[in-house]
Amino acid sequence: ASKDDLAQLINFRKNMFQEDPPWDDSAYLQWRYSFDELSQGDNQVWVFKKDNEILGYIGIEKVSLSINNETLDAYKTMDLLVKPQLQGIGLGLWMVMTVKEMFSIVLGIGTNENSYPIYSKIMNEMEPIKKYKLIISTKTQVNRVLKFDLLSNIVSFPIDVTLMKYLSRGIRLPDGYSSKLIDYIPDEVNEFNCKNDKIYVQRDKNYLTWRYIENPRRKYSCLGLYLHNKLKAISISSILHSEINNQYEGHIVDWLFDITETTDDLQMYLYNETVIYLKKQGVKLIHASANDVNSGNLLSRLGFLPREENKTVFVYTSINELERNLYNNDLW
Repeated sequence: ASKDDLAQLINFRKNMFQEDPPWDDSAYLQWRYSFDELSQGDNQVWVFKKDNEILGYIGIEKVSLSINNETLDAYKTMDLLVKPQLQGIGLGLWMVMTVKEMFSIVLGIGTNENSYPIYSKIMNEMEPIKKYKLIISTKTQVNRVLKFDLLSNIVSFPIDVTLMKYLSRGIRLPDGYSSKLIDYIPDEVNEFNCKNDKIYVQRDKNYLTWRYIENPRRKYSCLGLYLHNKLKAISISSILHSEINNQYEGHIVDWLFDITETTDDLQMYLYNETVIYLKKQGVKLIHASANDVNSGNLLSRLGFLPREENKTVFVYTSINELERNLYNNDLW
């Protein structure tokens, strides 16, 4: 897509959302994608037209994937949207297949009820990223059932007191450890992407700054965990108002560690310090996700509960020698 497509693309999205988004969609799209002359290093949005009318589009983000101590280019698909009148005729499927033909490694992370059948037909489905929640206050959930404020207060109060006592146990940082909010991504995170025997999407300072600090759609907070004033880990979180629950909820969206010294304790300290920060901001619920069993176990130790829905992950590669590793859940 070029800048000539931007106005029509904004209108297309508005019609799909059936309302104006609460953010500046023009600023968001121009931050998310390149609308100038494209290069292999740009995030791209491809529009599919008939008689110059946009019928659908798909977004592509270029990422660096660490595989077997090598760094390879991979492409994440995003924002797969098709006009409602044309859904179900195969346009979405054709768009994803076109992306597969263009790139040798394609990732599809997070799908909805419309896009899931498309990806499941033509890409390899991996173990889903499990989602967790930490309940800070039960009043909203109780009120949704009882639909009466006074009674909800009476019922939820003793539950919340018990929850507060349980959560206040916390985990004390050992001597030498400290945490603090930082309004930038430190240089040290580049060292956190050390090579190892796992497959992962690399996130260096430039990527994290673009993805979270410069994001015009949402505000994120960065918390650093230090040992003797040396950065050992960071977490990225956001606070959003839930229209369904009518309350503010925290979201732990990313975290990185100095993997040369990473232990379960270090990861636990970071999770706990992030929870403490979000609780101080007044959130009533905290969301997190776990890419592996170990992270899920650590979240459970902090009181997080598994949610029913998870985030789907699809992988495709046209490189035969990579299939065995890329399609192995244990290596991610």
